[in-house]
Amino acid sequence: MAFDRRWINSVNSKTVEQSKVKSFKVFPALLLFVVLMLQLQVRLSIVGRAYEIERLRENVAQKQDLIRELKLSVERAYDPDLIMQTAKSKLGLDLTPPQRIRKISLN
Repeated sequence: MAFDRRWINSVNSKTVEQSKVKSFKVFPALLLFVVLMLQLQVRLSIVGRAYEIERLRENVAQKQDLIRELKLSVERAYDPDLIMQTAKSKLGLDLTPPQRIRKISLN
């Protein structure tokens, strides 16, 4: 019986040592996998942010074009010729002929 126990103990210790060796072989591969997954996550995050930045740049460019168009329309609204044309067409106003203008003196 003593022989059997010693043999079983030696087999168990060899098995434990082999499992430690296997775990030491698996650990670097597992660590490498985790590091690569983190690197992939960071790269995907960076690419996502780059697309978001590009979308925001396009949005800013569109808004700047709209601002230019609105400034142009404001400048056109203050144009005297356009004001005169609008007064004639929409309000029916016209320039008063010089014959109808009367000067009134208060003296």
